[in-house]
Amino acid sequence: MSYREEVKRITSTSETPGEAKERLLAIDGRYPEKPLAKIHLGVLYLMEGRLEEAGAYLERALAFEKKEKLTEEEYYLLYGALSDYYTRKKDYASARSYAERALARSAEDALGIGVLLARSMVHLDDTEGAGAQYRAQWETKRDFFTQEDLTYFMRYLQEKGEWKPLREVALYSVERYGYRRGDGLILSSIAEKEGDWEESILWAFLDLWFLYKEGLYDRGAVVSRLNSVRETLLENRVKETEFSSALLFCRRIIEEEWDLGASLLEEFKTDNRTLPVSEFFRCIVAFHRERPVDISTLQEYVELEPFFKTQGIFYYYLWWAMSKGEGKYTFSTVQKVLEKAIYLLPADSEYQKESRSEIVRLLGLSPETTRYLLVTPEIDRTIEAFRQSGEKSLLRPLAYLLTLENNPYVDYAIQQLRQFSSFYDVKAYFEKIIPDPPARYRIRLQEIFGS
Repeated sequence: MSYREEVKRITSTSETPGEAKERLLAIDGRYPEKPLAKIHLGVLYLMEGRLEEAGAYLERALAFEKKEKLTEEEYYLLYGALSDYYTRKKDYASARSYAERALARSAEDALGIGVLLARSMVHLDDTEGAGAQYRAQWETKRDFFTQEDLTYFMRYLQEKGEWKPLREVALYSVERYGYRRGDGLILSSIAEKEGDWEESILWAFLDLWFLYKEGLYDRGAVVSRLNSVRETLLENRVKETEFSSALLFCRRIIEEEWDLGASLLEEFKTDNRTLPVSEFFRCIVAFHRERPVDISTLQEYVELEPFFKTQGIFYYYLWWAMSKGEGKYTFSTVQKVLEKAIYLLPADSEYQKESRSEIVRLLGLSPETTRYLLVTPEIDRTIEAFRQSGEKSLLRPLAYLLTLENNPYVDYAIQQLRQFSSFYDVKAYFEKIIPDPPARYRIRLQEIFGS
């Protein structure tokens, strides 16, 4: 079997990147002056974020490329990986050069190197070139766009006044990366430019509604904002028939007048009834009106998760509606939903507290447990924060968690803390932090650190 055939077999038959790397290192040791294994090793190290190792292997592959003729596909992989490497190193001139060389070797561009080329152009202040390149990549390579790429492309389209494609990109960004604060205002301004006041109001209200639900606005402030919008539109000679249904709907939602809200939804223009924001509020209204909540409504709501996966209030309403439905409602069926709600909602907010209390109820724990209970993603976040900083005080919430009655989160915390079983300073911290701890706390410390 030839060297090239052996490398190809390794990359196609290895079950994990770790296995592939081990086998590639072995063959690279046998053929130190051949480039192909080095290219694949560079790519694997890039995937791991180990830039120094990646750069070393890719540069060595480049040094040896003349000793063994590479195929067009292999040159494309080498130059594309180098473009990725230099992008991460913020050497955008080199990144652009290698991206152009990669694209010259492959018309198909299976790795989306054209997007890297556009990104490098942005950082080299070639705004027009970057915008044109993003536009060329959009239809077939949009899945390679990062959030940064989408932001740059949207800015370019906004400067050009191309509202229809800007709307498409903005909606794709929200669906792919989840709704971020301010996205509603962006989509609102696009709809305004297109003259759709109904859609504009709905998107702007969504941002306002999230702030209201997180306790950052009270009901009176939201109503005042809605009144100001109406006055501004009338002053600008916008016909009230173009926005009245949307403004009234927003008012009914804030006032929790669900039947009136449902009827106003049906007055929206046909296209606006299928917007993610309209579907979202349609489900919220239905959750409050249906008893039991219909399974089809829950299914429609779950389909909106890609848009709202970053919003804790989305998951709050999901578990709340599940509890009002006819389906099986137990800790195991709703655990992940409750955990996402708790993790994403603002700390100590009303809805986070209610979600945490629901876990306590479902597990049959005493209400006092709620104060110190942490869920899986919170435990992971705490552990990672300590690993990054070494600051032992960050572990304080885990210590109090260990004082609670038996539950799955105590077990998970014990399992995760065992990675620090040989850290004597961590053990000493846990032994001192809780004044007069219960006996189960001392037993759990023994499970973690030994006697």
